[in-house]
Amino acid sequence: MANLSNVAITFNTHGDNKNTDTIVHVFVKNRSVDTFRSVVGTDYISNLLSFQAHELNGPFEINPYLAMGQNLAPNFEFEDPSSNTFNLTMRSTPIPLEEIVLPLVDVNILVNDEDTWIFDYTVRFTFDDGRSFESSSIRDGVTGIILNQGNRNHWGICAENPFIILPPRFPPQTDAVLQQVCLEFYTYDDNKNDDTKLNVHIVNRLGPSSSQDIVVANDILSGQEFEEGTTKRVLFGPGGLPLASSGIRLQDIVLPVVFINIGQDDEDRWIFDYQVTYTFSNGQSFSSVGQLSVRVIGIGSGCSAQVTSPLQGEGEGEARTPDEEA
Repeated sequence: MANLSNVAITFNTHGDNKNTDTIVHVFVKNRSVDTFRSVVGTDYISNLLSFQAHELNGPFEINPYLAMGQNLAPNFEFEDPSSNTFNLTMRSTPIPLEEIVLPLVDVNILVNDEDTWIFDYTVRFTFDDGRSFESSSIRDGVTGIILNQGNRNHWGICAENPFIILPPRFPPQTDAVLQQVCLEFYTYDDNKNDDTKLNVHIVNRLGPSSSQDIVVANDILSGQEFEEGTTKRVLFGPGGLPLASSGIRLQDIVLPVVFINIGQDDEDRWIFDYQVTYTFSNGQSFSSVGQLSVRVIGIGSGCSAQVTSPLQGEGEGEARTPDEEA
């Protein structure tokens, strides 16, 4: 039986460097392909404490962590442009190939004063029988991640393990259908200009190569500036913009993913938190939250954000995702 022998991450810096004194931490975890288990605690301290606690549990307890890297490249600048690869520290207990389902990556930074770092990354998983697979953050319109002193945490899903048959799903036994999606933006530190276009695409991720549209909306709240300290709300469903389908059942939702795409003819930087709330016909509602920093430069260019949103919590009516990417 093959075991995971190495996890390596390559950071490709483009657009803005990482300063010498900015600290980078990475945690690579394993999760299910659906929303059965919520993902929590994606900041550095939560990750570190959780990693250490799972290390003490021994080989017979479920350990979601695969590998980690603390303070990668200390006192080392990631120049613009550059590529830098790091082998991460594996967890102490063996990791069978069959255990890895859908990896995810947390990138946490600590900035000494002020720093903005723009990058993408590739994670490579290597097994002791010579097999390997990799996953890039560049996909579905997501071309860059922006982290800075106000937005320190990135959380992103990778690709499924191609060497296993994915385990079966156990969907909730309900005929409830999605009635409304509420998307709220809270702007702080930097506004969105009135001529910056905001496009949103929310999908039900069914697998590595298939998805179902939940929301498709272009240039929403057109011509409106999002001023600092304000909240803007957009409704999809009755009383608002249309949902992509009126018959999306809760039991058919596997893994919702939110794509936020920004377009601008000149230059704009927008910093915001957001929340997405899904409401179903049986009265249940579930939310996902995130924090983004988006900079748009040049005609026709844009930056996208991807967020996964759990719709099945640990027996509760609300589940939340952590900070995500831009």
